[in-house]
Amino acid sequence: MARHFERSFEAGLDFARLWDAAHPATLPLMRSKSFDLREYRRRSMWKRAKGDDEGGRLADQAEEYYARCRESYGALMGRIATAIVSVFSSELDGLLAEYDTFKRRAAVMDFDDLLFSCREVLRRYPEVRAAGGERFSRILVDEFQDTDPVQAEILFLLAGTDGAADGWQERRLRPGQLFLVGDPKQAIYRFRAADLATYLKVRSAINAQFPENILRVTANFRSRPRILEHINDCFAAPLAAQQAGYVALQGLETTRTTAFHASRTYPSICCRIRGSKAAGTKRRAWSLRFAAA
Repeated sequence: MARHFERSFEAGLDFARLWDAAHPATLPLMRSKSFDLREYRRRSMWKRAKGDDEGGRLADQAEEYYARCRESYGALMGRIATAIVSVFSSELDGLLAEYDTFKRRAAVMDFDDLLFSCREVLRRYPEVRAAGGERFSRILVDEFQDTDPVQAEILFLLAGTDGAADGWQERRLRPGQLFLVGDPKQAIYRFRAADLATYLKVRSAINAQFPENILRVTANFRSRPRILEHINDCFAAPLAAQQAGYVALQGLETTRTTAFHASRTYPSICCRIRGSKAAGTKRRAWSLRFAAA
């Protein structure tokens, strides 16, 4: 593996060589379908060869050395990936310039243009900002963990007052105008510039202005208590260590859950169907099973 990287870097760092460096030959110590290295799993081999005492000591040394190599390997692969993105981005400058020219000639905008243009208009023109805030008197945003910084600023421009503020997140919000729902555990749109930093910044800004308005949603109506207990046991510790923290899930009370699932009687809706081709068919009934979403 060391020879692979030496050979890749011998004649410069163009895109082709960086791409080659990012794809070393597959080795048994790599994870399946990945270039990431596995955890160390050779302790038993050392003990079989040298006994528990001597083998354990050698296994500790080998594991420590492997951990350093694995850390260095991960850092190197990360830097290679960053370099690839940098070189690739510079190669795209000409293409992006042509794309911008095409949009101007065709008088069209893409999704990013809509976002940036909207933000710039709201920034520059107080009258537009005031009209937008008056028109959208109640703003509800679901899945807020997938909101990017530009979208978050647009929300604060619409729902905020025009007082002096050092940053968009410092704007004073009008009470009752902005309602956000988000779960940091479900953040999946980082490729669209959405990240937890924006979620945390907005949550902190709202908490500073309206500390009583941050509500933690813990009730889960989809799963039984034993499933939720298992999920909490598995994820509470690792996710609590992250900046967003972890909110334990709770199910319905046992008595309510038992009664709900034990019920076998469901209301029926009878509908008269006019103009049915089937002779004698005047009404049909459907049983509706109610399930909390």
